[in-house]
Amino acid sequence: MRDDGGGASHGDPKKSAVGGEYTIDRLRELASSQKSFGARPVEHLDPSAPAVFKFSGSDTAAGGEFGALDPVAFVPPPPPRKKPVASEDVAIPDAASIKAAKAKREQMRTGGSAAPDYIPVSGSEHLEELAARRGGGGGGRGVDCRGESDGEQDENVRVKFGVGGESAGGKGVFQAMVVDHAGDDKDDLNWEDEQLKRVMGGGGRFRAAKKAPASVSANGERALASLRAGLSRADGSRRAALDELKRADESLASSDAALKSHEERLATAGERYKFVQELKHYFRDLCACLKDKAPIIEELEEHVQRLHEQRAAAATAASEGEAQDEAAEAEAAVEAAQAALMRGESSAEAVAASTAAAEFAATARFTGTQKLDEFGRDLNLANRVAAEKRTTARRARRAAEEAASGDATFAHAPILGEADDIEDPGEVELFYKGWQDAREAGSCVLRDAGADFASIAPVKAKSEQWKKRFPKTYQDAYMAASTPQLFAPFVRLELLSWSPLYAPSSESSSGEPASPIDGMSWYSELFDYGMGGSSIEDDEDANLVPTIMEKLLVPIIEHAVKECWDATSVEQSNRIVAVVKELLVYLEPSSCEPMAKLLAVAKSKLHEVAMKRCSIPSWAPVVTASAPIAEMYARRRLGAALRCARAAVAWEGALPTRDVKSAVCDGIIAQHVAPHLRLLLARPGDCLAVIERTLAVLPREWVVGNAVASVRSVASTLGQMVRSQPESHGAAAAAAADARGKAVDPQRLVAVLAALGDKSEAQTVAELFGIATVL
Repeated sequence: MRDDGGGASHGDPKKSAVGGEYTIDRLRELASSQKSFGARPVEHLDPSAPAVFKFSGSDTAAGGEFGALDPVAFVPPPPPRKKPVASEDVAIPDAASIKAAKAKREQMRTGGSAAPDYIPVSGSEHLEELAARRGGGGGGRGVDCRGESDGEQDENVRVKFGVGGESAGGKGVFQAMVVDHAGDDKDDLNWEDEQLKRVMGGGGRFRAAKKAPASVSANGERALASLRAGLSRADGSRRAALDELKRADESLASSDAALKSHEERLATAGERYKFVQELKHYFRDLCACLKDKAPIIEELEEHVQRLHEQRAAAATAASEGEAQDEAAEAEAAVEAAQAALMRGESSAEAVAASTAAAEFAATARFTGTQKLDEFGRDLNLANRVAAEKRTTARRARRAAEEAASGDATFAHAPILGEADDIEDPGEVELFYKGWQDAREAGSCVLRDAGADFASIAPVKAKSEQWKKRFPKTYQDAYMAASTPQLFAPFVRLELLSWSPLYAPSSESSSGEPASPIDGMSWYSELFDYGMGGSSIEDDEDANLVPTIMEKLLVPIIEHAVKECWDATSVEQSNRIVAVVKELLVYLEPSSCEPMAKLLAVAKSKLHEVAMKRCSIPSWAPVVTASAPIAEMYARRRLGAALRCARAAVAWEGALPTRDVKSAVCDGIIAQHVAPHLRLLLARPGDCLAVIERTLAVLPREWVVGNAVASVRSVASTLGQMVRSQPESHGAAAAAAADARGKAVDPQRLVAVLAALGDKSEAQTVAELFGIATVL
């Protein structure tokens, strides 16, 4: 034997150094150990034939063969003939079963890789074990999911249809039948066939039939649930699609509207451009005209303000001069009367001495001294002339008052001091002359302007036409913020003829109120500005009139209150309070700073007047009885204090009630009137008359409360005095000519006590004098 590298040396035909023994017996043993269900090559060998093996790639003996083998012996024998099946073992299926089987097979054939490899029937574990045993070491034949086999499986396993019954082995629709094989392992094959029959037959069919109903019911429920979920999703999708379609429709409608709007704007663009250009030129010329007229209007306003200031200053100077002259006369009369009484002179002599002293004191203040200016003129000369004029007027007035009073008692004497001070007629005439000149000049300011620029009406028409036709451009031009300044010159010209303090002319009645704001022509023309068909939300033009009031009227009224208003004048107070109340309808002090400032100025001036201009001299009645001039002066100062209280009460409703009550009750009544009432208790009749006059000034709700506690205290004391001497009082005694204010009318006293809230004292006095009264 030749050793060829990778080949084996064969010294002995039965032994091999590399591949082991290759004898017939060894090969048979190897074949027996590899026997499988699908291939049994040893069954086709002739045991008596010599074995010949040929190895490629190795040196061999003669011919390269170990021995000669018969090639015919290796040809596999023909397959064994199929054993006929007895007719009694075959059941002919009906048409429905055949059709179902064909459909099942076609479905499994065309199902591809998606169909399962086998049908999990009961007993499948025995089928898998049997297939493993028949398959051997990889060259066997297996059973697939359709009951078919690889290679010759169709030869060995047949599918037999049955119609049921006991012979069929159960209620299944098919069963597998394995044909017999020849060979040495016939018993094993029979056992395997029996296992296959048992697995593929009745047992598996029975269990499958048992489980089928549950599986169908569960699958049906799952399918129904899936169908409902699908329907729900489909319904949600349909609704979402409908909503989307609705939004699309709305968007389309909005787009259509916007398109129409743009088309309309484009269609009117030319007209709008032409109109706006005309407005531009009109308002440019109007503003230029008003700008040229503004200095003239400002000069006229300043002139009218100076006229008011001059009249107020003249009236204040005259009032203060009169008060000083009269105070000097009264003080001189009281001193002379006291001196005469101390010398033991009679009452008539004391009256004469006091009158002479009063007449001399009026002119003595400006005599004996000179006050020269830079040109050497005596300034006191003018003061002496003015004092002489006042003295002459005062003597005439005093004579008239004495003639009117005669021998009447104090209670029935003329009320002094409660009427407003009489202004100098010359000053009043100069004021109205200057005011009339200013009004005439104001009417000529716009006379040279065109008809479209000379009044409010054409400017208003142009502005409203612009707003009505093109509100967007009107709003974009901030016209609403410009209209107060645009109409302000026309309003200012009209306000030149209006005063919050004085009547429009000297011939007007002194009691006539100031012209109301809503009665002016500018108010009636601008009240409804921009209201006709306005489509602008939160239209600022609605605040045109309040804005004009805030910017123009409030400064005028504030100047009048601060510089020109006489707080002791009831007439001026009523006028200016009426204007302020009208302003409060449009302007709230909490949000309008100019209005709050105006009210603060009025409040401050009321308190100033209450402290400084309401003083009453505290002379005893026994002294003033011998000095008639001093007595009349005290009565005049009492009247002036009550007049100031009445002027302050007029502000109730314009100022907070607590501020007005503080100025009147705490300032005027408590500090000035009440002390004078205590002095008048020496003459009970005069005291009762003053209490009645005081209560007539105050609002009823103030009288009932504690605001006038000092007056109620004096009235209670007066009631006690009357009850202590009831025989000296009565209606007849009070009406007597010689009573001179000493007797008290019980009926009037009871009414006063009841009004002041002292009901117990009023009841006592009423019972004492037999007065039937309801308290």
